[in-house]
Amino acid sequence: MHSGIILLAVVSFLTDLSSEIILPLLPLHLAALGAAGTAVGLVGGLGDAAGDLLKVFAGYTADRLGRKKPLVIAGYTLSSFAKLLFPLAVSWQQFLLFRPLERIGKGLRSAPRDAIITDLAGPELRGRAFGFHRAMDTAGAIAGTCAGLLLIWGLGLPIRTALMVGAALAFAALPLLFLVQEERRAPVRRSLAWQVSSLPGPARRLLLVSAVFALGRVSYMFYLLRASGHFIGQMAAVGPLLLYLGFNVVYTLTSMPAGHWSDRKGRRPVLVAGLATFAISCVGMGLSSSVLTLALSLGLLGLAHGMVEGNFRAYLGDLSPAASRGTTMGLFHTLSGLAALAGGVAAGLLWDRLGPPAAFTWGAVLSMAAAGLLARSPVDRLPAPG
Repeated sequence: MHSGIILLAVVSFLTDLSSEIILPLLPLHLAALGAAGTAVGLVGGLGDAAGDLLKVFAGYTADRLGRKKPLVIAGYTLSSFAKLLFPLAVSWQQFLLFRPLERIGKGLRSAPRDAIITDLAGPELRGRAFGFHRAMDTAGAIAGTCAGLLLIWGLGLPIRTALMVGAALAFAALPLLFLVQEERRAPVRRSLAWQVSSLPGPARRLLLVSAVFALGRVSYMFYLLRASGHFIGQMAAVGPLLLYLGFNVVYTLTSMPAGHWSDRKGRRPVLVAGLATFAISCVGMGLSSSVLTLALSLGLLGLAHGMVEGNFRAYLGDLSPAASRGTTMGLFHTLSGLAALAGGVAAGLLWDRLGPPAAFTWGAVLSMAAAGLLARSPVDRLPAPG
């Protein structure tokens, strides 16, 4: 595997080590600051949308410049500084600014980084390359969750202190980015509208499927809030972290095999199976009445993410022109982010007015709709493996 892909994977590992100390504690921190279900959905959705709105322009800019690495470095750096603001918040409303700022950093880096991986990996290895990247990303999440458990449970630190430790660790990954050697291309002097309209039909259909799925992709915050209601005392914070750890272990173990499967058998069957698995996870979470049901549902969620996350990117890499891969990856993230904002608010309203099962039913219905759209779309030819 290309050294640039490995370096980007290590950067993602270290970044998620930082993030996953912070993110599992964030809904609990928001709740302590007075945030209800709708507020949690708004903070999560608005944060994701703020970054994702930028991704299409970041990808387009990378294509126009013929260079992607400067945007990747800027994005990781901005996110690292923004995380330092999280433990300083004194009201949940401040996260309407802090969380989007951190996600804007992700918006700058994600599409150019995915385009670099697509460039460096040939068609016969693209699924495994993205699977490896997602596996390392999620391995960092496992390490971060374990570190969070150590800080909260083992050392008994307050949530604010744990958030500060996570924020400080975000800077460890930055020096490695300067070692990545990207594949430079000639600048593309075309308008954004032209590049979008030039995408082949299969790529546009896949973008639609990903947007429908994102609309119903219930935020991890709701999973952890749902889980916290099954524990009491200190376990109300520790129990969800342990379940979240199990989710990330499954996600890590399945990402590369799912990418390898898609390289050999095609992306479509893996994605359809992953979307259906997500729906089953939502049903289990909505009906959960025991810790065992929660654990099984989060395990299925990890399996679904392992099958879906990397393979959406690999499939788009297969179907998009080389000169506009940054723009295509940016469109993927931007459309998903807009859908996630609407879906997060909708899920929060359903949670507050009809109860948690209604929010998870929303996710199950839309993920099955996405699976149906993908299964019924015309067969797309992929590059032959090998």
